[in-house]
Amino acid sequence: MKLIDIGCNLASKRLLPHLDRILAEAQEAGVIAQIITG
Repeated sequence: MKLIDIGCNLASKRLLPHLDRILAEAQEAGVIAQIITG
């Protein structure tokens, strides 16, 4: 668990500047998927 936590911390620090854009793109993709499937 601790190694996984350390890896997640390193990944989050590395991805933090891009996290907002990643979340926004994921949210847009989710909305598009809902429109297509709905």
